[in-house]
Amino acid sequence: MTKQETQVLLAIIGESYSKNFVQRPSKELITIWHTTLKDLEYKAVYITLVEWLATEKYPPTIADIRSRVVDLHRGKQMTANEGWGILMANIKTYGLYRQDEGLKALPIEVKRVVNDFGYREYCVMQESENSIKFAQFRDAFNEFTKEEKLKLQRPKAIQKLLEKYDKQVFIDDEQEEKEILVLEKP
Repeated sequence: MTKQETQVLLAIIGESYSKNFVQRPSKELITIWHTTLKDLEYKAVYITLVEWLATEKYPPTIADIRSRVVDLHRGKQMTANEGWGILMANIKTYGLYRQDEGLKALPIEVKRVVNDFGYREYCVMQESENSIKFAQFRDAFNEFTKEEKLKLQRPKAIQKLLEKYDKQVFIDDEQEEKEILVLEKP
């Protein structure tokens, strides 16, 4: 998306939500919107914005637009209940002794959860454990889905930076202790 296309979008938002949005966006506002939307296709953002204008009372944030563009791109997603149904049918078909085949036949969304808990665990669960195992599956499935959407929603440049600095978020304990001691001196 170009900077000019970003300006067009901001002008549309400004005109549509005149009471709740800046009429004449500053250079800084245009720059931040462009920086965070430039990796998206203009058509997808425009369609998302038009849909937003038709359904929402307040102007969208950058996160709102990115979230809806990701939804548009991904289409309908499997729910945890659907994933559980697929897993139960898979276990009936392949069972404990054909785990490799069973895992290969699972959709990726289900396979990630199953790999965390173990295919065998689901195969040997008792009827009394069904609701507990389902709750664990559902929570893990929803968390994976949320993480995957966030990865897609982030601007590519930000995602790369986050991956690069993933382990460098916190300063080491010794440095933190020295800074605390400096702060505590009278």
